[in-house]
Amino acid sequence: MSLPKFSLVLRSSCVLLLVLMMTGLSWAQNSSLSSTDGPPPLLPPETLDLFFEHPDVAPPEPKEGEELQLPGPEEMAEQKVGIQLTMRLFSEVELKAVRVKIGTSPGASDILNKRYLLDQTATEVGFEHIQNGKNLQLNCGQHYGIAKLYAEVILEDRFGQQSEPKIYSPD
Repeated sequence: MSLPKFSLVLRSSCVLLLVLMMTGLSWAQNSSLSSTDGPPPLLPPETLDLFFEHPDVAPPEPKEGEELQLPGPEEMAEQKVGIQLTMRLFSEVELKAVRVKIGTSPGASDILNKRYLLDQTATEVGFEHIQNGKNLQLNCGQHYGIAKLYAEVILEDRFGQQSEPKIYSPD
């Protein structure tokens, strides 16, 4: 008679042990999935530089014995200026888009507020993009009356993740 009681206790212990093992296995699987689920965080560009191109401005030829006189800020403000952003990425990530704001004061977008789609060919002349490994160049069009610019760039990957903003400031 004691044998069936022992068998019942053994069966109950096995069932309890099996339930605990399954619960622990399920928890372990869920916790390991959550730590590797999805892409790693998208980092902002490592570097960000802004360049001006002055296609309409050529310095005058100096006369013999005279110093070269470059155009002053007033003359430059009346000229068309090409803007180019270059950045170096932390890694060769597969970017979908880059959001760019360029303005005449920090945080402003009075010059440009544009989303560049990197998986498509640029359709607007002057707004092309070139990516070569970790280097990315964005042509930001030609504008008038620019003396000092600020820029903000946000990267977007193919999963829809956005990086923190990277700020360019001439100050």
